[in-house]
Amino acid sequence: MNKPLISIIIPCFNAELYIKETLESILIQTEQDFEIIVINDGSSDNTVSIIEEIKDDRIKLINQSNSGVSIARNNGLEQSSANYIVFFDADDLMTPKFLSDRVEVLQKNNEVSFVYSDVISFKGFNRNDKLSQVRGAGNNLEEEILFYDSSVSTCPSNYMLRKSDLSKYSISFNPNLSSHADRYFLLELNKCKLRSKYINTSDNCLLYRVLDNSMSHQLSIGLANDAELYYKELEQNSIVSNSLLKKALSKGYYIIGATYFKLGMKVKAIQYLIKGFTLAPRYFMKLF
Repeated sequence: MNKPLISIIIPCFNAELYIKETLESILIQTEQDFEIIVINDGSSDNTVSIIEEIKDDRIKLINQSNSGVSIARNNGLEQSSANYIVFFDADDLMTPKFLSDRVEVLQKNNEVSFVYSDVISFKGFNRNDKLSQVRGAGNNLEEEILFYDSSVSTCPSNYMLRKSDLSKYSISFNPNLSSHADRYFLLELNKCKLRSKYINTSDNCLLYRVLDNSMSHQLSIGLANDAELYYKELEQNSIVSNSLLKKALSKGYYIIGATYFKLGMKVKAIQYLIKGFTLAPRYFMKLF
């Protein structure tokens, strides 16, 4: 059996409400040379049975105990056999030429390591209920990610990557992170100076589903804790330019402090606000 051109890796946890629609959006792609590796991260609902009802030999279901989205993605990467990789979330959707337009760029441009497009956000279960359309992060990754540029999206589903480059530079998802794992992953691509290409037409965009119960859209202690780990990893692992690190940490500590303040944890909030001010006083005061 010939190896597929593209491996689409989908981590899922209790995704029964949307996994079928996600898989269907992939199966009707204009580019059909792919495998779909679904990593079931310990779901307790009907996710597995819904996947098993879809009869397509290109879908490979792998079960693991609940270990988090980063470990699930890395597990899928280890199992993949294609030249090109897409890490796709279980609730997002592909437009018809999502795969074909990306793979065409990578096949024609050996110097390009990853390809991305616009991201169209829609609310809940109505893909026509459009909330916004923004470009994917990639033009200036460090500043876009570190300073939370609202005009770009860091959703990992948007990117098709050359697997050989991920292997060459040992790039994978940080297993310590969850909601901030996509940002850290993109910063690692940037550190390795991998080149990207932006494409955009109405039929190659990512459709990004916004759910009210999404961790990244809820103010929670879990989200704040993940942010703490993210900034700790940035500080310790030298994946960000020294010229930007202090300001990035200052902004991060401001965000964490503000989050803890809103959660009523005022002592911890003040601790982080002081840390942010100490790192870059003038910059920090501009954040208010």
